[in-house]
Amino acid sequence: KWMANRVVEEYSMSPDFDNRWRTGGSLDEIIAESKLDPESIWEGINRFANERKQRLASIQASIPE
Repeated sequence: KWMANRVVEEYSMSPDFDNRWRTGGSLDEIIAESKLDPESIWEGINRFANERKQRLASIQASIPE
């Protein structure tokens, strides 16, 4: 697995986010289906920013004392 931890996996944006082949179509359709269109990227950025406290708490909780 190429991801360092669950937090990376949770917030990564890639065309195979659901481990499925894309159905095809125009370039714009493939990008949208891959959730790499501008709207999806903006939603991902907002989600990342809005969930900062929870994300940092989760990371901190995973560090052994």
